[in-house]
Amino acid sequence: MDCKMKISLKSSFIALAMCMAVFGFVSCDNDNETPIVPARSANDAHGTYTGVVYAGKAFQDTVKVTVDSVSKTVQIPRFPVKAIVEALVDSSQQAEALKSATECSIRMAYTGTVSSDIVSLKLGTQIADFGMTVDNEKKNVKVFFGTKGECLYNNTFRILNVSLTADSIQVNGETEKSVKSIQYTFLQTKKK
Repeated sequence: MDCKMKISLKSSFIALAMCMAVFGFVSCDNDNETPIVPARSANDAHGTYTGVVYAGKAFQDTVKVTVDSVSKTVQIPRFPVKAIVEALVDSSQQAEALKSATECSIRMAYTGTVSSDIVSLKLGTQIADFGMTVDNEKKNVKVFFGTKGECLYNNTFRILNVSLTADSIQVNGETEKSVKSIQYTFLQTKKK
């Protein structure tokens, strides 16, 4: 490769890099054009949302979340119990336990505050329960959600994110001390 060709390739690469940088700045500049829509009250979060839920980094399910500004509650009618079952049951018995698990629903009271276009809903404590069968034995599971739960609603983009922590779990009335708390995150669930 002669010297002219090396300089030409180097110049082309530099020109391409500069174009990419300019394009990057232009595209970032356009992102700032979305006007902020201030929230008037916590009632702006009222509605039903659908999105995905994770326990830690593991995908659990797609769920519906309802924020009811009349009863001041957040409801999840089909709360995914897979992470709880996996924490409680030996891997060889998890399929049976998950198949037999009864529906689990959660309904938590909230206290709302507003800052600009963000509505923050602090969730109250809640106990959710469901049944499952392990080794042909029925088990009653109670999950205790503490006061760390929160919903953040963005009024500009009409998106709700939810964070919950299952602080402790009981099976047939006995606290499972070996099970650590489970952090649930519902990501970018859009209002319908």
